[in-house]
Amino acid sequence: MPRMFRVMEKEEDGLPKIKDDAGLGIRYADESSGIREVRLDADGKVKIEKKGMSVFRAWREVPLIRRPERLGGPNRGDEDTYCFRLGDGPWESGIILEDKLDMLAPTGNNPNHGVVRPIKLVTLAEYRTHLAETRSNWILDES
Repeated sequence: MPRMFRVMEKEEDGLPKIKDDAGLGIRYADESSGIREVRLDADGKVKIEKKGMSVFRAWREVPLIRRPERLGGPNRGDEDTYCFRLGDGPWESGIILEDKLDMLAPTGNNPNHGVVRPIKLVTLAEYRTHLAETRSNWILDES
C-alpha cells in the first residue's frame, strides 16, 4: 500500500473521524455550494476520474491552509486536526486498498497530491463506506 498522508480530525480512540470535511470522507454538495470532490453519473454513481479523497506524499506537502498551526499552518484557532498516514509503500498509482479503492497519483500539476477513489461505479454512500472501512489502518504521524 502506498504511503499517503491526510490531515483529519480524530476521535477519542485516536483514529480519524468519519467526516466529509477534515475527516475520512468525501465532500459532495449540491450545485449551489460548489463543493465537490467527485462527480456523479446519470445513475447517481461516482464517476471514476482523477477525483476523490485528497491525499499527499508527505504531511509537509499538505497545503498550509489545511495544516494545524503546530505543523506550520495559519493561526485559525483550529488545532483539532492531525496528520495521519496510511501505508508504507512507494508513492505510485494503481495500488488497491481494501479491494474497493485505489490511489491515483499524481493528479493535476502537483506531483505530491493524489486521490483515493473507487475502483468501480458505486453510489456516493458506498464510496463513503469504503473510505470508512480504512479507518483502522490510518495512524497518527506528524514526525
